Amino acid sequence: MPAYTRDWGDATGSETLLATACRRLVRLDEVNAAGPGDVLVFRMRDEGVAKHAGILTGPSRLIHAQEGIGVVEIEALPRWYELALAERGVIEAPGAANNPIVQAYYRDAGHPEVKHDSVPWCAAFVGAMLARSGVAASGSLAARSYLNWGVKLDAPRRGCIVVLKRGKGWQGHVAFFDREENGLLVCLGGNQSNKVCFAAYRKSLLLGLRWPAGNDQQGPRAC
Repeated sequence: MPAYTRDWGDATGSETLLATACRRLVRLDEVNAAGPGDVLVFRMRDEGVAKHAGILTGPSRLIHAQEGIGVVEIEALPRWYELALAERGVIEAPGAANNPIVQAYYRDAGHPEVKHDSVPWCAAFVGAMLARSGVAASGSLAARSYLNWGVKLDAPRRGCIVVLKRGKGWQGHVAFFDREENGLLVCLGGNQSNKVCFAAYRKSLLLGLRWPAGNDQQGPRAC
C-alpha cells in the first residue's frame, strides 16, 4: 500500500485502503454486525474515497490514529444522536405561542401541516434527527410506529431508539437511549417535560429498542 498523503486517492478515485482491507479481512454484510476487534473503514464524506480505519472496542467505541495526537480511543456516536445532543434545552413556547424550532421538527419528520407545538412531538423530534442525518424515519407522529421500524436490538446502545409504554393502546413515548443509571434507562428525547432533555424511565416501561437497518450512512464501511 502506498504511503498516505492528504490527497490520497482524490485525483484518481482509487479505493486503495478499502481494496486492501477487503483482500486481507472478511467482509461484514453491514456495520451493525461489527463487534469488538473488527476493523471499520471510513469515508470522510459520501463522495470521497475511503481514507481512514479504526478498530472497534465496544458497541460505540473505536481505537484509531489521530493526526497530531496519536493512537486514541474515542466514542463513535451516530450522526442522528450528535444532532439530538445539540438540541438540548429546546422548549415549547408559552401560552398560545409556538416555538419555530419545534415546528421544524414536525416539518423535517414529514408533517409540515402541524403548526402548534402543543401537539405531542416526541416522535417528531426523533424523526427530524433521523431525517437530518440522512436516515429515513418512520414517517409517523405515533411513538409506537418505531416498533416496526429499522432492526431490533437485544441490548441498548447509545443513540438507539427507545420505545416506551405511556397511557393505553396506541399511546407511547419514543426517545434516544443515552445510558443506564441506577437501574433506569436515561434517554434524550423531545417533549419530555415539554422540552428536549434527559429523562430516566423504568425498564418495565420498555417496549422495544431499534436501530436503522443497514446503517451505512454513518461513514464506516466495514470490510
